[in-house]
Amino acid sequence: MTSVSARLAFVGNGSVLGHLFFQDAHNHQVTIRLEIDGIDLGENLVRQRGGNSSVWSFRIPSRFWDDETHLLRAIYCADDSESSEDIQVHLPAQRYFYHVDEVKRNEIVGWVRRNDDTYTRAVVALRVNGVIVSRATANQYRGELVEHGHLDGRFGFNILIPYQYRHIGAIAEFGVIDDDEFIPLSSIHIMRSDVKVLIVTDTKDTNNASRYYRAVVQGRHLWQAGAEVAVVDKSEVHPNSSSSFDIVVLQRTPLTPQLEKLVRAAKAERSLVLYETDDLNVFSEIADQISAVRSGFRYLDDPEFQVEMQLRFQSATVADAILVPNNFMSRYFKQRGFQTITSRFSLERRFIKERPLTKSARWKILYMSGSPTHKNDLKEMISDLYEFHRDHEDCDLTVLGHVDADSFSGWDRIFFKPAVTYDAMIDEVSDHDLVLVPFEKTVFNFAKSATKVLESAAAGVPVMASAVPDYVKTIGDLGVGYIVPWHGSWYAALENAYRQRHADHAAFSKMQQFAYLQADGLQKGLELLSEISDLQKNRLCNVA
Repeated sequence: MTSVSARLAFVGNGSVLGHLFFQDAHNHQVTIRLEIDGIDLGENLVRQRGGNSSVWSFRIPSRFWDDETHLLRAIYCADDSESSEDIQVHLPAQRYFYHVDEVKRNEIVGWVRRNDDTYTRAVVALRVNGVIVSRATANQYRGELVEHGHLDGRFGFNILIPYQYRHIGAIAEFGVIDDDEFIPLSSIHIMRSDVKVLIVTDTKDTNNASRYYRAVVQGRHLWQAGAEVAVVDKSEVHPNSSSSFDIVVLQRTPLTPQLEKLVRAAKAERSLVLYETDDLNVFSEIADQISAVRSGFRYLDDPEFQVEMQLRFQSATVADAILVPNNFMSRYFKQRGFQTITSRFSLERRFIKERPLTKSARWKILYMSGSPTHKNDLKEMISDLYEFHRDHEDCDLTVLGHVDADSFSGWDRIFFKPAVTYDAMIDEVSDHDLVLVPFEKTVFNFAKSATKVLESAAAGVPVMASAVPDYVKTIGDLGVGYIVPWHGSWYAALENAYRQRHADHAAFSKMQQFAYLQADGLQKGLELLSEISDLQKNRLCNVA
């Protein structure tokens, strides 16, 4: 008969594990049966594979984990001979049994169940520095748990690791929530890994200011903050594109079938999906206020226009949150049930002028329009501007971009310039003394961001704008510039600016300081990652 002996190696977590030791190194097949306090726990087949020992394990029913000592009897049969061995074992009281299978880059995988014969599903949690940062319900099916006597086997979990802790690396406590109490089970080492961001936009329109602000600049700022960023064209995405990304940003993109597949794949991977927009063109309730409609370039009864609106709204509704550039938009979306993240526009430091240009003796005003859809906005000031320009012989006007020249028919001292690249636009601004930004009074325009203030500040030139909320706030924060009240006089505002044109010698340094603050890419990237991390953490901590 082959000589066999048993020894316990591990006791806990609902199981006992041990070794069988053989007298020789020949291959043997051994059947081991285990009894606890005379109750048969069944048998396992153990194969010796060339060494002198093999491992065995048995599941111990929950009622025996009572902080008492119990008698285990190991009965094994080898080479048609049977022998037994008694082992005294202390089974500590345990409220939960668990196992952490793997700590991945973005999640922890394992199983956990209560030490009873109920089907109660545990809520697992991660705690860092005493704060719960993520939760998940352990209710996933695990076939191997059924094989080992864990009821129906639905005790598996995948708990996400929040971005902010992956970004720096951390030691977390893994445990369960029981009657609002956190019960720690083990420590988890969260390895440092970069957050990966995919931005889907219109890469083909290289002179699109919105694309520049929201994709190019924001992507660079996130990269400076330590994220890995990829920017792809909306027509070139593939559902598998989202598989390796933590965050997918749809930048003003309608939900085409291609993008819908991308979103589904991203959600299946538990990635966070954001819809980013700098206007309210997702809401049909204000479709008649959209500048393109007001100016006659689009029509409400146009089926193509209606489909575009619907698909943009669908992009917003499938997203986990809306990324917006100002407080007005944040409130508007929140009032309609959306979660939002506010990330103000910024630009690159290379655009900021180090010193003011030497100006000519003439006072030079600039009106620029990146789109022909601002026809009605121009009407807000054009009559007052005409009178002021007529009355001041030392004033020149430059009209830059997509503007109907007929609106300025018969004017003297006016220069028309076509649309230029973004880089050239900042240089053009710096050659002037004042930038005009009129808006028609509509809810759609109330959502506009003060991008012209940012661009003009980089060039060291003040802005005069309608009383759009973000312009009011930004010009107020800057301390340089002019706000024209709704239905107020642009003539009076221009006259006021003309009188003060040499008064504020500190204006350039104020604008330069403001521009540098807005161009702090590292800080902007960290702030946005922090906002996204807070959104994710709130979602992870609200798991039922």
